[in-house]
Amino acid sequence: MAGVLGQYHFDGILWPTLSHSLRGGSEEMRSYFHDFLPKINGPVRWDQCVFQSISNTHCVWSGTYTFS
Repeated sequence: MAGVLGQYHFDGILWPTLSHSLRGGSEEMRSYFHDFLPKINGPVRWDQCVFQSISNTHCVWSGTYTFS
């Protein structure tokens, strides 16, 4: 769990794959990943990755992926 949460800023926003609710901050993301991560039984492949710089200190990282 720590490895996944470490990919996000502690005050970041997550639009989850299996939820219609935005998650804001580490605790809300932890709650989502607590239920989501056990559902992954194989590798995750990034199909497309997009990095968008919005300032010298901030970016948006998004993309599509496939769960095997």
